[in-house]
Amino acid sequence: MSDGKDDLKDAYAQFGLTFSHGCNIEGILANLILTSDFVKTVLTESKKAGKPFYEPDEAAHKLEEYLGKQHAKTMGALIGSDKRADGVKEFIKLDSALDKRVDDALRRRNYLAHNFWRERGGEVISVRRRNLVHADLLADQQFFEDLAKDLEALLLDQVAQIGMNADKLRTKVDESVARVRRELAR
Repeated sequence: MSDGKDDLKDAYAQFGLTFSHGCNIEGILANLILTSDFVKTVLTESKKAGKPFYEPDEAAHKLEEYLGKQHAKTMGALIGSDKRADGVKEFIKLDSALDKRVDDALRRRNYLAHNFWRERGGEVISVRRRNLVHADLLADQQFFEDLAKDLEALLLDQVAQIGMNADKLRTKVDESVARVRRELAR
């Protein structure tokens, strides 16, 4: 018979997995902003000029720099609002249902980051309440997974709207990441 330590470890592991799914939403939001602002602007300016706006190496550097700025933002700033500029909501009109889910994701991720252990830590220790906490964490994890799929679909729509092929964009981003890794390895 288990002494409960493994069950407690499982609760901590489930929390970590759920929280990481919430943080994944931040990465997707950053990529949405990158696509709907930076990439769209570069493509538009390149078409106007009739030539690439940046040389390939400079473009890769600028892309990484811009994405780094997005990753430095809080989740609330990535989402944006009437009071916060430069968030997804400034660049993309979300339908009302998705808008509500994105706001709910912020609330849920913030709860996990700031209040979960204070409010639910005692329940995790309780054998009777642990299953309820586990179920709540699984529900949040599923919520984040479903939202991630919908946001990724929106990202692909944005890519198509600016006239890019999603596979081509992925290849360019992968090349950029590989280039940065090579630079860091030197």
